[in-house]
Amino acid sequence: MSNLSFYLRHVDEICDVSHLAKQGILSYSPSLNKASKIFELIHLNIWGPYSKQSVHGYKYFLTILDDFSRYT
Repeated sequence: MSNLSFYLRHVDEICDVSHLAKQGILSYSPSLNKASKIFELIHLNIWGPYSKQSVHGYKYFLTILDDFSRYT
């Protein structure tokens, strides 16, 4: 778990980058397909570079969303 140690240290802190980040929203047609169980359909979004770095110096971000549970 040494690779996850930085996550554990920052669990109670607010991520400033996510509050400061702004990205344009592209129009799209809503899908009629909906997941009926967890991990049946996931949505991925990678974006960057962002002008502000994360606390660990990263400028690119990956968001993963489970369609069924809406867990991000």
